[in-house]
Amino acid sequence: MAMWPLKMFFKDNSPGLGAWQETYSASKTLIQWHESGIYWGFFYDYFGLTGDSQFNDWVDDQMQQAVGPNVGFLDEITKKTGRWNDDIGWWALGVMSAAEATKDGILAPKNPIEGQNPRYIDVVNTTFIQMYEQWDDSCGGGMFCECLLWSRDRTTPKVNDAYYKSSITNAQHVDMGARLYAYTKNEMYRDYVDRVYTWMLSSTLIDPVTYAVADGLDSRACAIDRTLFSYHSGELMSGLATMYKATGNQRYLDEAHKHFKHVASHFTFNNILYDPMRGPAPIMPNGFMWPVYRGIGVLYSITTDDSIKAQIRTIMAASAAFNFQPCNSIWYCIRDLDPSTDRTLWNGTSPRDQFEVVAILNALVVITGAPVIQHVQDKTPIVTGDGSTKAATGANTKLALYLGIGFGCVALILVILIVVLVVKRNKALSSRWRIQKGKCIRARQGRSWLKVQ
Repeated sequence: MAMWPLKMFFKDNSPGLGAWQETYSASKTLIQWHESGIYWGFFYDYFGLTGDSQFNDWVDDQMQQAVGPNVGFLDEITKKTGRWNDDIGWWALGVMSAAEATKDGILAPKNPIEGQNPRYIDVVNTTFIQMYEQWDDSCGGGMFCECLLWSRDRTTPKVNDAYYKSSITNAQHVDMGARLYAYTKNEMYRDYVDRVYTWMLSSTLIDPVTYAVADGLDSRACAIDRTLFSYHSGELMSGLATMYKATGNQRYLDEAHKHFKHVASHFTFNNILYDPMRGPAPIMPNGFMWPVYRGIGVLYSITTDDSIKAQIRTIMAASAAFNFQPCNSIWYCIRDLDPSTDRTLWNGTSPRDQFEVVAILNALVVITGAPVIQHVQDKTPIVTGDGSTKAATGANTKLALYLGIGFGCVALILVILIVVLVVKRNKALSSRWRIQKGKCIRARQGRSWLKVQ
């Protein structure tokens, strides 16, 4: 089971309010807020796919710190200065996985606090509305976003940042709205999905020919930043495929296929998924590809196109073989890199390696046909010896191996066999990739890399 190293690297922290805190050196510690939302989503996805609840109470406890009494991730201070639309979007998408995996589930039922145990679905709905509050009609529409520096506060002294509408916020909103619509059948969500996605098309943030998704636009002159990141396409694949499943409208599936074809052509190297913005091989781990694995898994489980399914199987087998190479017999998959490598801890390790493996495994389970099962949540508080209640650590170890459930087991074993067969080939490929000559340039304020031939 590959989940345990994720918890090993998490440091409970009051300043982080449930977020993952990363120590780069004795003098440099950062709270990774947006990645933390994806991080918690891994655990909720894992529970929904396997039924193994051993992490649930711990994850809920951290999420409860972040939500507080607000039924969402904003309060009177952070709604302007601390957490921006793409950040809260990742957290809400993670909570959506919890809602999908439980029947009328509530946050942290084992730790009852007045006003701080909302339904998962209510947290997602609150965030969905808060994100859309940042929509205006400049450039025909679109939501503003924070992505590194772009603030919800339009009076920010960083003038350029105040006008940026990023594709990831709008793509998240499409995915979130689709999942809310599938869950509730409320037509309001479908209307929002159609409005936001239509704007992304009409604004040409989505290239009408290639379906490359630009990073965003400056609303003053509607100038588009054509930098490409893979996670835009991952979110849109997931949302559009979900809309097809919920409505039966072929148009949604056709659009999802176009985004997949762009991913297959632009974000693969010898069938291995990678994001060019994180460099060759991939040397510097980061979170761009995680939503892509999830989106591909969702698309595979829904599409009726056998050729798409075959291509996905090929891509996921190659990607798994490449990324599973560092894993040992107990699924510890974190490499020892040069400590100077970007996005690593003080000793050269990065939990993002493990995140990558878990994201792939979750997607593989979906690809095998294992459905998300809606469980009845145990809402009985844990009572201590003095009669008070406290949060549980939770344990349900009925699943010793991470092999999916039900009829998905056999198919996943076949996928793993494919992975084993191509490991040797990909080890050689990895060596060639690492020594490729090329110039790497800093991009996005030094946070990532772009390979230029």
